[in-house]
Amino acid sequence: MNYERTESDFLEELSNQMELLIDYCHQLDSGKMNYTLPLAALIRVLVHDSPGSKSLLHLLNKKKTMKFCSTSNIYSKHDDILYLVTLITAAYKPVIDNGRVINQEPVFVANLNRNTNHKQWITFDQWFNNPVLIYNKESNDGLIMLEQKPGSKLTITRFKIMQYFANKSGGTHIDPKVNIEMYNLAKGLSSMEYQNVKPLNSYNPGEKYIPGTPVDSPLQAAIRQIAHELILTIRKEFNIGRSYNPSHKKIIGYTIEKANDRCVRFNPTTRQVSITN
Repeated sequence: MNYERTESDFLEELSNQMELLIDYCHQLDSGKMNYTLPLAALIRVLVHDSPGSKSLLHLLNKKKTMKFCSTSNIYSKHDDILYLVTLITAAYKPVIDNGRVINQEPVFVANLNRNTNHKQWITFDQWFNNPVLIYNKESNDGLIMLEQKPGSKLTITRFKIMQYFANKSGGTHIDPKVNIEMYNLAKGLSSMEYQNVKPLNSYNPGEKYIPGTPVDSPLQAAIRQIAHELILTIRKEFNIGRSYNPSHKKIIGYTIEKANDRCVRFNPTTRQVSITN
């Protein structure tokens, strides 16, 4: 015989999952990047429905009616976007040896609460399936090109980030083949932004373009921010009050004062480039 879980059971599970969600975030903030995988798997348990399984928020009959916290703008029209970075901010993380800072490495971090001017409450479909990152694959590893070939643009949603880590890279399953652009971003072989870029006008004819140092962990930082949004969402909807007070000081040692979306659009008719924050 099977036991049919009640709403009380599901609420108890939600409380347990909320504790895990916050604990995984703390581990990720401390530099344990492997916690990206169980964090993505937990996000999947909470929100992702498939033909063979239903999310916890679906089982609670809340997913279609509740509003989700979004810390990025909504970009429903994105055909003309060349470059988009939301949820995350490039920063420098101190490299410490024997208690002494010996270097600083460029790294992406979750925006946390530093972009409250973009905080809004939206439907699940808007939250899960609208783009939060757009990466121009024809950008020559960091150089934004105005003209793009069909299919040259990688459009990344919260769903794609969760799916990559949870379903394809070890959260719940490992695929033998994965999208190469997502793989390169996750492994730090490419990035949304680069540091120490050599000026283009300093190259000699025929010299290979070198993009500089990739800013590390864009997808890992994004999954951390997605978890942040979910914690705020669940706390508001279900009044679950576990202590949660994230800080950039715990991640990189200092406070980020302001973080905005960065969006570059190109109008092929007028040939005008617009940059918005």
